Parts: sequence; structure tokens; C-alpha cells
Amino acid sequence: MKNAITDIPKIMEIDREFHINIARAAHNNLLYSMVFYLNDLLKENLWTNMKEKSWSIPGCPQKYLEEHIAIFNAIKNKDSKDARKRMYDHLAGVEKDLLSEADRFVKSKKWVVGGEWVAWKFMGIDLHDKTLGVIGAGRIGSDMLTQVSK
Repeated sequence: MKNAITDIPKIMEIDREFHINIARAAHNNLLYSMVFYLNDLLKENLWTNMKEKSWSIPGCPQKYLEEHIAIFNAIKNKDSKDARKRMYDHLAGVEKDLLSEADRFVKSKKWVVGGEWVAWKFMGIDLHDKTLGVIGAGRIGSDMLTQVSK
């Protein structure tokens, strides 16, 4: 995981494997099934995009790596209370990161539709004075062209 820290898709896959392996090691079929299902769900585009955004926050990959190491060490040391607490804290932090990303997405859509877009409030690239290529003029492409032509 340490070697993949700048390769977001790779680190996301390693993250999924980490959680699956812990669930498998617990010898709890219900837990394993839930984690397997959730990991499958997290491969969907919406979740992948949100996770990529949250993993792109400076310091986030390092924070998750440190949390994973602490969880692994607690398990290795057979300290179930510490492992449980560290995993709970880790998952609560991941949930907070994902929900804040979802909140940012909802707000950004509202601001774009309302014509109140403020680029610095979001992670992204300022397109002012840039050339933008739009492939397809369907609903999304048309909306994009409408917004950037203002």
C-alpha cells in the first residue's frame, strides 16, 4: 500500500482487499458477505468518483495507510478491543469523508444550476480562459456548454 500511495485506483483496490481480508480472517460469514457486497457496490461509478475525490485530498492516503497499519498491528497483537476501536474510528472517518464529498457534490450541482458556481470551493480545475472539448451534445453535454458559455 505504501508503494501505491500516489496511484489512486491502485490504492483503492488495495484498500478493498485489506477490508475483505480482515473480514475473511474473522471467520464470520455474515461480516464477510457484507464487506464483499459493500466492496462490490463501492466499484460503482458514483462511489468510485467520490472515493477518488476523497483519496485526492492532501494527506488522506497517508492517514488511511496509518489507520490500516494500526488496525493490522492490533489484530497481529491479538488486541481485539484496540482493533475494534481502531476499525470503528477508521470506518467513521471514511464515512465522514465520503459524506462530505457527497455533500460537496449536491451543493455544487445546486450552485451550478443556480448560476452561483464558485470554483475555489471545490476540488477541480478552473476552466476560465481554457479550451474545453465536449464530446456529445446530449443532456449533460448541452448543460455543460450552457454553463461554460455564460
